[in-house]
Amino acid sequence: MNNNKINEYFCPNYIRVLQFFGIVFVVCGHFGCNIFTIDGWFPYYSFHMPLFVFISGYLYNDFHENNIVKYLFNRVKRLIFPFYVTSFAYLVLQTILVNRWGEGIGLKLSLYNWLVFPWVRAQPIGFTVAGWFVFTLFIVQVFNIIIRKILKRIGRYKKK
Repeated sequence: MNNNKINEYFCPNYIRVLQFFGIVFVVCGHFGCNIFTIDGWFPYYSFHMPLFVFISGYLYNDFHENNIVKYLFNRVKRLIFPFYVTSFAYLVLQTILVNRWGEGIGLKLSLYNWLVFPWVRAQPIGFTVAGWFVFTLFIVQVFNIIIRKILKRIGRYKKK
């Protein structure tokens, strides 16, 4: 099976279209563009992030429930670890900026604010504040697989 067939199986074109519109709405929302809000009745922030969570759930595969530890390790490897790597790079940059010009963005720099606070308030420090959704998505995915496993064990959930 070639890569194009594999990608089409795991992420059909209509999902890519949803991802495209989700990205456009995020950008429009951050730029204050109100073209698609239907006269302010349907603001972007009311649906663009839930759209990405929906897509993540839609692409979920039941075979992950066979090895929850492997799934959680994979989620940490693909979501949390990259966040902390980029967050550390930004932390270094922010420290340089604070030492050079006395300007900082967000919370005071500390290990607690860097490592723990994003879990407590889903609010990373400094330049990484835009990554708030990483922890939210991770927690939703963890609860999803645990609840599915529990419901399957008690016989309340059946694969269709």
